[in-house]
Amino acid sequence: MRSKNIIKTWPEAVIFFFILLTCLFSAPSAKVVFALNGADVAIYNDSRTGKYLYDFGVWPDGVIAVKNMLTTSGRTCEEISDSDLNYSTQDFSSLYKVILFPGGYAAWYNYFINKTGKERIRNFVKNGGGYLGICAGSYFAVDKVEWGGVTYDDESGYDLDLFPGTGVGDIKKIADYYAGKWVMYTFNFENENSILSSYKTVPYSEDIIYLGGPYFKADKGSESKVTVLATFADDGQPGIVAFQYGSGKVILFGPHPEIEEDSDRDGVMLDGEDTMDDNGSDWDLVGHILNWLETPIISHTLTPPSNTTVSKGGTLGPFTVEETNNDSSFRNFYVQSYVIKPDKTRVNFTKILTGIDGGKTRTYSHYLSIPTRSELGTFTFGVKLTDTSGNLFDNDSFDFTVVSGSSTVKRKGYRKLKGLVNSTSAQVEKTNGYILINVPEKEIDKE
Repeated sequence: MRSKNIIKTWPEAVIFFFILLTCLFSAPSAKVVFALNGADVAIYNDSRTGKYLYDFGVWPDGVIAVKNMLTTSGRTCEEISDSDLNYSTQDFSSLYKVILFPGGYAAWYNYFINKTGKERIRNFVKNGGGYLGICAGSYFAVDKVEWGGVTYDDESGYDLDLFPGTGVGDIKKIADYYAGKWVMYTFNFENENSILSSYKTVPYSEDIIYLGGPYFKADKGSESKVTVLATFADDGQPGIVAFQYGSGKVILFGPHPEIEEDSDRDGVMLDGEDTMDDNGSDWDLVGHILNWLETPIISHTLTPPSNTTVSKGGTLGPFTVEETNNDSSFRNFYVQSYVIKPDKTRVNFTKILTGIDGGKTRTYSHYLSIPTRSELGTFTFGVKLTDTSGNLFDNDSFDFTVVSGSSTVKRKGYRKLKGLVNSTSAQVEKTNGYILINVPEKEIDKE
């Protein structure tokens, strides 16, 4: 499918600017919200009746290519609209691993997505989600935009503020955005990092199609928070960057890795594409980046006991919690266990501050003593991990059933509990009649 012309002449651009200003003060976002199913990746799409760049911002061909790229990698995806972001009552953290903002026109993204929608995006990332921005999706995510020597910041609508710095464009010496000619451009990957360590050995280069995307300039004092994955070959400016935001992760692209110049599997055809050669697909690169975005900084796996039925006054377990630091450096975090009763009442154990070295995994055996006067029915036991600011790293749980038990069962449960509590390495927590015993097993290198 051949793409529509996405470029304006200068008079058209001026007219569009005044139309946009008028819209900013007059037209609200449509409040049409549908139930979302959830998927690995949510793709933003604000398309509506009208013409791309005049009535909505997302580049339609970019969405097609992104969906084909994700499907090829074995990932599920679902489109979300500005209305979903602004008005949905669903928890996006339970629906998606990554939100992807494709190329297009970021001014429309800022127009359609209100403060509530942007706060939803920030909270999604803060609480362990991933954000992948491509071209306009990157402009949308930065603190400030510098375009043609003019700076646009919060007052201009660029207030998502994930990236602590400026997105600078358009880079006319590479490709004049208003001329509308896509170019193949070389990006150099020179710095060793844990994000792409399993992809290729540095240094190496990738040829990725480009038009109008930014390079990234971190604010003074924030440079150490940003990992430069790739630079523009001619001047070394950052063209692909990665960083953490809360307990989540963000990667921003200046170029368009979703477009395949040597294949039609992306489902689109650009003007002049038949003369281009990207010297191999960029989809493998995006696959490795998505792997990083989808992996929590601190993750844990809660494995239920073989028997999830326990008597009143009995002891449930053992069940195991495996904690892994997927980062390369030491991390402090809070661990809080909890029980949810059949009436949905929540019993929280003490929040414990702990830490684990980068690349390490450790396991605990857990036992839970049930009060003798416990209710009967289905309960939930869970463990929540948060960073030191309260942002969610991970949360896992399993259900168990409490039934009536004989005095013999209760005596056996008491003897088992006493032996566990007296263990020299056991950590014992008590709350509301529940007793949780944690027995450290081992700490190992993450493979």
